[in-house]
Amino acid sequence: MGLSKATQTWRNVFFLLTAAFIIELWFLWFYHMRAYVQQRSNVALDEQIQVQKDANNQFYLNENHKGFAEFLEVKELESKRTHLPWSTYITKILDILNKLKSLNSGDEDFILLSDFKVNLKELSLNGAVGNLAYLYSGEDSLINRFNELEFLNNITIRKYEREVNNIKGFSFTLSAKVNNDATR
Repeated sequence: MGLSKATQTWRNVFFLLTAAFIIELWFLWFYHMRAYVQQRSNVALDEQIQVQKDANNQFYLNENHKGFAEFLEVKELESKRTHLPWSTYITKILDILNKLKSLNSGDEDFILLSDFKVNLKELSLNGAVGNLAYLYSGEDSLINRFNELEFLNNITIRKYEREVNNIKGFSFTLSAKVNNDATR
């Protein structure tokens, strides 16, 4: 005996709804399993990150590496400042002094530099030259080179003396005011 058309239609709808329900349960199970696997993966990554953070902290706390931690702190401070950091000041001044030292060509033409002092307000430099042109004239002169630095102003050579300590030349003292608000 066969089923009536209405019963067959309800039977087909029932199987279709049951199949849709089973497929929906399968998708729900798949979604939850994927979320679980992702969560476990995140927990594993968090544990690795924590292990790395602990290792970094131990590295910074180690007495041999405290200088590196201080260096990083200084770099962070310098990045937040609006004016040139002192490390840049000193590097630029040392470049000038090294260029000037390379100009030495003999007994009559020489540059001797000594007693370089710098603080937050003033810079001073003692030295001796064989020719006053090294101090005042030309683009390679000491005054012109220091005038190129934006963080120095009021650059002067207050005094110079002839033939001091058996040096045939001129000893001098250069001084300048440090401008702490110079921009990069």
